[in-house]
Amino acid sequence: MPVDLERRCQAVDGGAAVIDDAGGDGEALLAGEVRARERHRRHRHVRRVLAGHRHRREHGSLGQVDVLGAGPSGLLEVADDDDLLPLLARGDQDALRELERRAVARGAGGDLRRVHRLIQPQPVSASGRIEVLDFFYYGCGYCNELRPRLESWQKRKPEDVVFRHMPVLRRESWAPSAKLFFTLQAMNAERLHGVAYASYHEDDLDMRQESVIAEWASRQGMDAEKFMSIYRSDETRQKVERARKITADYEIQATPSLVVDGKYLIEGSTPETIPLLDSVIQLAREQRAANK
Repeated sequence: MPVDLERRCQAVDGGAAVIDDAGGDGEALLAGEVRARERHRRHRHVRRVLAGHRHRREHGSLGQVDVLGAGPSGLLEVADDDDLLPLLARGDQDALRELERRAVARGAGGDLRRVHRLIQPQPVSASGRIEVLDFFYYGCGYCNELRPRLESWQKRKPEDVVFRHMPVLRRESWAPSAKLFFTLQAMNAERLHGVAYASYHEDDLDMRQESVIAEWASRQGMDAEKFMSIYRSDETRQKVERARKITADYEIQATPSLVVDGKYLIEGSTPETIPLLDSVIQLAREQRAANK
């Protein structure tokens, strides 16, 4: 090996060289080896960075390299992104969360737009099962569009997954929608969830008006007086306030939004939403297994 090229290889392995491809076929082949060594060096460094954050589980469990991608390689491929590497070298926490976001997205099909972001991890109250929360607003057309696909998915939902609806409170005018949901829930009438959507999108009812809601409840065969008593109760009001806090805690900025295992947020309604949901559930399952 020519001395100057040997020195360049050694310099790269130490983290200090720039590769020059000029100089003939032999040198070009060697330059490829130098690039491979540089990649290996970068990967070693990223492994050290990630290992140093194994205990920082609240920032995305990024130390669990074996879980994301096919062994470490899937995560390290993302770590090669030039805009992330300098931040990772400093141990930047936002870069660590972005690294995992990109790894999840590539595992779900390579389109970064399909995973909007990771949220700050939230407590999961699913008794050891993976929780999926459907953040919705009855007046949201995209929520209404996603609803039948979610209902079909629920019929084949894995046994280790718990699914819950959660009304979104991003503005005060959405409070009647939340109160309607919690009243249906209290009366064991969640079977009317789709009918409630239809009242907004097909029947064009003004469901902000209590008189309209009372008449609607009566038409569904419910005791309107009992329905409105629950609708106006302090207990329902407290549930609405809790939903308002959860909306903020989960960083919900759009409807519909799905949150998997208190951590992964998927926004919008597209044909890819349900396949993406399945992919992220599988990721959550693998991470839980790795933590045992």
